[in-house]
Amino acid sequence: MLKYVMVSSEVVWPDQTDVIALEPGHDILTLLTCDPPPVNDHRLLVRAERSPITDAEVAAINPDLVAPDAVTAAEASDVAGGFAPRDLWSAVLTARWGPLAGAVGLGLAVVLVVALARRRRRAEEDAAAEAADSSA
Repeated sequence: MLKYVMVSSEVVWPDQTDVIALEPGHDILTLLTCDPPPVNDHRLLVRAERSPITDAEVAAINPDLVAPDAVTAAEASDVAGGFAPRDLWSAVLTARWGPLAGAVGLGLAVVLVVALARRRRRAEEDAAAEAADSSA
């Protein structure tokens, strides 16, 4: 079982491939995604480096993988909420997708308000046209 700890995140241009080059002596994991949705003209890189994993962390994930005498239940529960991959994803989702979700929600609200205003205006124009036709 491997454990990776987030060390950096950055937004780059798609042609900046030198930022994902191998680093001798380092076990680096790089998550790459398009950014920002839906434009996708940049790339978001999140980098994590492998770090040692303790028996308590392994037991918090799957107790069957650790010998019963290696870790106490208290040690396993101490690290259950602090396992690195969960922290890595929560950092990415909070930093990148939280503000995006708010912006998308606001954009949809604006589109809805504009569409309803146009519908109301068309209904009023149609009613005025019918009134003009019936009086003529």
